[in-house]
Amino acid sequence: MMYSVTKRQNPLDREADSKYYASAEYGEEIDVNALAKEISKSCTLTPADSTNFNSVTATVSVTITKAVPVITVVPKASALTYGQTLSESTLSGGMSDMAGAFRWKDGYKMPTFVSDSGRTEYIIVFYPADSVNYDNATCKTVVKVNQAENAPNMPANSMTADHNATIVGAVSLPEGWIWSSGDAGKTLKAGETVTATAIFNLHNKGNYKNETVQVSITRPAHILVAIPQKDADCTENGNTAYWKCALCDRYFSDENGTTEIPTGSWILPATGHTFYKEPVAYVQPDAQKNGSVTYQCQVCDETISIEIPATTIIVPDNLEQLTDVDMSVSGWTWIN
Repeated sequence: MMYSVTKRQNPLDREADSKYYASAEYGEEIDVNALAKEISKSCTLTPADSTNFNSVTATVSVTITKAVPVITVVPKASALTYGQTLSESTLSGGMSDMAGAFRWKDGYKMPTFVSDSGRTEYIIVFYPADSVNYDNATCKTVVKVNQAENAPNMPANSMTADHNATIVGAVSLPEGWIWSSGDAGKTLKAGETVTATAIFNLHNKGNYKNETVQVSITRPAHILVAIPQKDADCTENGNTAYWKCALCDRYFSDENGTTEIPTGSWILPATGHTFYKEPVAYVQPDAQKNGSVTYQCQVCDETISIEIPATTIIVPDNLEQLTDVDMSVSGWTWIN
């Protein structure tokens, strides 16, 4: 607002002489309940010392800002079950100095039983009915979160293991579940059932009432195929009688599959030929032609022939001593 004076003292300075004091009045009353906005009003400045000062009238801008409601009673939140969001918790009993509604600020959030129940404060927003002249107000409250009933992907109470699984730890569980450390190493015998504990083990464990399951695990019995005894002969291996499981390729010495045996332990080595001492055929060598001797196996009648070299030995012209002749080619040696 503008005004003029003929003296140096500020006519609005309350500490100055009272004769320089001035009062300002609006030409019309300002409605504080009007819409929040900037408005223009006529204002007249009337000095206390009207002898030395003149009144001044000017137009001034007045900004009416939004008021903030007063929350007198913070609303209570209904309990949630883990897995629900804040938006599913009902707010009730809240009060303010004006009409309006209470709502969660972050209704998408999902409080947990383990970390948040009765501890974490969440923001509540009060939305006044007259949103033109009043801003939103906020307050905070906690929410009780109950455990959900069952952890997700719970395994069945009984299952059939793969026949090749020999310990509990080799049996697959649904995602998020593990075998207890005390049960993972338990032996699974073919045709028998054991009981083991499965435990929920994801990041959100503790938020469910049921996070363990007692599981009965059955390993299927062996399907045994009998391999009959076969005697070894002169050239081929034989075998003792044994049984092979069609499911796991394990081998057993008995038809009940109680005694497992190593691979190949049933092999009976080939015996080899047993020949008569007397040959069945003989061809006499001569000076120019090789001979042979033939023997026959006493078991399988197979024959074998051994060559006898010719008796003629070619002596080099430059031979100095007879003993220098190489007799090894004919199977003979010199005797001194």
